[in-house]
Amino acid sequence: MTDDEILDRMARHATRKAHQFLPAQEVEDAVQTAILQVWRRLPKLDPDRDPWPLLTRIVRQELAMYARAFYQRGETASLHGLGATETAEQPACVSVDEPRFTEPLRSILDSLPERHRAALVECVAEGRTKQQAAAIIGCSDVSVGNYIRRALPVVRERMAA
Repeated sequence: MTDDEILDRMARHATRKAHQFLPAQEVEDAVQTAILQVWRRLPKLDPDRDPWPLLTRIVRQELAMYARAFYQRGETASLHGLGATETAEQPACVSVDEPRFTEPLRSILDSLPERHRAALVECVAEGRTKQQAAAIIGCSDVSVGNYIRRALPVVRERMAA
């Protein structure tokens, strides 16, 4: 399959997905954003592996990030088509008061700055990607990585003490 055929197929897939949760006037921009990321990844694909799972995931992540930015502009929509359960108005953050966190760990997490704690819990405890955590916390995925990078040494040091 040629690169053009792959891009056409991914554009059709992205368009179907985008129509599920974005208004019609936003679909074209969202699809272009997603397809640009697919196009950037095409030269790096392993020819011995099936490209569709990776490319589909890229499209879904890009559409989710576009939708998050769309929400932050004050628009309303639903991420139901992407399988997400959070809404922009009420993000579902994990509480450190849950019983699965032991008392020492809970006190360590409580001592962290709010965004550091949220990034650490969302990515490490909940297994979310940085992009998913960023959408929930309301920051960039780079910021989530920085929050985790800063929080982990503090947690390790306090757990060792």
